[in-house]
Amino acid sequence: MRLLRRLLLLALPLLCVTPCKAQQDIYGGLTSVKCATATGYFHVEKIGTRWWFCTPLGNAFFMQGVYVVDYGQNAGYEAKVIKKYGGTVAWAVPTLQRLKSWGFNSLNLYADAAVIPFATDKSYPVDSHGLHSIPVKLPFVMQIRPAMYSMENPTLTINYKPQKLLPPGHEVKDMEAGWSPNFKGYRPSYGIADYFDGNMQTWLDSFLMNATPNLHNSPYANYVMGFTFDDSDEMYGFGAGPDFQTLPAGHNDPNLSWLVATMTPIQTALKLYPTVYLDGTVYTKKAWHDYLVFKYGTIQALNTAWGSNYTTFGSSGRDIIGEAVAVGDGRTTNFVHLLTARTSTPYTVQILLNDTPIAGDLGNGQLYGPTLTGSIVPHAPGNSSLALFFHTPPAAGSKITTNYVFDGWGVGTGLMDEDGREAHQVWLGSDFVALSNSNLNVKADMNAFLYQTATRYLGMCKNEIKKVFPHYLTFGPDGLGGWQAPPAAPVLRAAAATLDVMIGGVGVALSSTYQPKLDFVEHYLGDKPLMTGSYLRANPDSPFSAYSSSLDFPNQATRGTAYHYEMLLFRTAAYSKTGSHPFVGLSWFAFTDNKAQETNWGLVTLLDNAYDGNEAVPATVRCSAPLQMYSCGGEAKGYGDVMTSVKAANALWQK
Repeated sequence: MRLLRRLLLLALPLLCVTPCKAQQDIYGGLTSVKCATATGYFHVEKIGTRWWFCTPLGNAFFMQGVYVVDYGQNAGYEAKVIKKYGGTVAWAVPTLQRLKSWGFNSLNLYADAAVIPFATDKSYPVDSHGLHSIPVKLPFVMQIRPAMYSMENPTLTINYKPQKLLPPGHEVKDMEAGWSPNFKGYRPSYGIADYFDGNMQTWLDSFLMNATPNLHNSPYANYVMGFTFDDSDEMYGFGAGPDFQTLPAGHNDPNLSWLVATMTPIQTALKLYPTVYLDGTVYTKKAWHDYLVFKYGTIQALNTAWGSNYTTFGSSGRDIIGEAVAVGDGRTTNFVHLLTARTSTPYTVQILLNDTPIAGDLGNGQLYGPTLTGSIVPHAPGNSSLALFFHTPPAAGSKITTNYVFDGWGVGTGLMDEDGREAHQVWLGSDFVALSNSNLNVKADMNAFLYQTATRYLGMCKNEIKKVFPHYLTFGPDGLGGWQAPPAAPVLRAAAATLDVMIGGVGVALSSTYQPKLDFVEHYLGDKPLMTGSYLRANPDSPFSAYSSSLDFPNQATRGTAYHYEMLLFRTAAYSKTGSHPFVGLSWFAFTDNKAQETNWGLVTLLDNAYDGNEAVPATVRCSAPLQMYSCGGEAKGYGDVMTSVKAANALWQK
C-alpha cells in the first residue's frame, strides 16, 4: 500500500477535468459504439478485442456504478436527508442527478428502492406509461440471496400479505454452525448455507415467481442489468483462493471441501436464524459421501487411495429413535431423563412432543426450541442426564421423546464421523487452505468436490433465473475471490459454466502479481467479461481521521487519483492468451461514509456533503451543481477534493 500511494502521487496527469460529452442513449450507452445486436435487454458482447455491456438499444456501455446508494444505512444520515430535502423520497432525484453529474451511469448493489427505476410517487410527473415514475433513471443490478434467505427464511410481503417462502422447519442449514472444533480458522458471522439442500432451490423459485412483481410487470424492467447471487459475507469458501497471497496477508479462504469433510453430518436446530429442523440431514456432507461412494465403490478402495482407516462410508454411531423421556401431566415444567446410551453425539439430539420436533441440539450442550427456557444435553462421559425446562407445562398425557446418535461424529470410525482430529490429519492434512500437507488423492478429491459445490450453487441460481427471466445476465456473488486475490481454480471453472459476467477482483493493477492473477483467471474462467469494485479510503482527510490505518490514502486528492489510475489500468488490462480486454465495469464503494466501520468509503459525508472541495467544510455554503438550491457544509473541519479525479476517471470510458 505504501508503494501504491507513492506511485499514485506521481500518477499520469488527468485526461479530462469534467465528463467529456458524448452522445448517449436513454440507458447511458454510447451511440458511437454499436453492438452487433439490440435485444431489448442488457447483454454482453465482445467488440474487437474489448468486452462491453450492451444497452437494450444495442449501444456499448461501460458500467460505472456506485454501491449502497441508500439513506437508511445510518440514522444520522437519514435524519440529515429528511432535514435537507424535506423527506426521503425528495432525496432520491437530487441524489441521482448528483451521481450523473459526477459521471456515474448505474447503481450497483444495495440501492434503496427510492432510487431505482421502478420507484413511483405521486409527486413525480406522469410518464409515457401513465405512471408517476421517478424521472431520473439509472440502470441497476438486482440482487437475490438464496443462500442467506433460505437459511433465515424471512417474512416477505407477497400480494400485500406477509409470508415465509419455506414452511417452518424446512429452512436450509447453516454449515458453519456445525464446523468441527478442529478447524481453527475464521468463522463468518452470517453463516454458510447447505448448498445441496433442495430447499434453497425451492426458496429461490418461489421468490422469483412471487416476490419480484416489478420484473414481471414494470415497463422499466429492462433497466435491470443482471442478477447477483448473495453477498460475499455468506460465501466463505468462494473467496480468495490459495494460489496468490492476499493483501494484507492471511485472508485466503479455506478449501470449503475440508470444512465439509470434517463438519457434523446432522443438525437439528439453529439459534442464529432460530429454527428447529424437521429433517436433520446436512446435505452437502451427504453429497461429499455420495461423491466418494460413486468414485471408489468400497471403503477399502478409498482407504488405499487416501492412506486412511475408515470402517464405513457412513457412520459407525448408533441411532437411538423414539426414546421415551416423560409424559406430561399438565403441571410439570422441568424434566430430567437418564439417556439409555449415557451420552449423545453433538448436534444430534432432537426433542419431540407427540412425535413433532420442538427442540434440537446446538452442539454445545444446549438445546434450542421456542417452547424451552433451558436445557442440559449430555455430550461428554460422566454426564448422562438430559434436562428439559419448558415455558409452560406440556399437556396431560402428552408424550415427550428424544432421538439422538451415540458414538457418532467426532469419535466414530466412519467417513461421516470425520471431524479433522489430529490422528486423521495424516491423510487430511492440517493446511485447510492450500491442502499442502494433505494426501495427494485427498487434495484431488477435495478440489473436485469444491467444483461440484460451486457448480451446484451457481448453476442452480443461473437455471432458476433463466427459467423465469431468460433475458437477464447472471453475475454470480458480489465477489468471487477477495482481498485482491482470485478465487480457487475449481470455483473459476464452475463460474465459467454458469456466469455471463464474473464479479471479482484480481488485485491492485499496480501490483507485480496483477498480470499473473488476470491470466490465472483467464486460464480457468476462459475469455469472459469481468466487473469489479473500487474500495478506497482516506480516513486522515475525513470525519474518521481518528481511525486511520495503513490502508488509507493521505487525503481525498490522492484517493481520487487512485480511482483515476484504476480506471486507466482496468481499461487497458488484457488477458495474455487472447488479448481480450475483459473489464466491463468498475463501481465505487460506497455512496456515503460508513459510521459502523468508522471508514471514509463515501463520495459524500454523513452530513450529505460531497468530497469536492466545496461542500465538505465547516461553514454553511451553497451546494455544488446540480444541487445549488440546497445548503451544504457544517463539518467539523474542511476536507479535500476527490471528485475532480472521479469525474475525470468516469469520463475515460467515453474516449
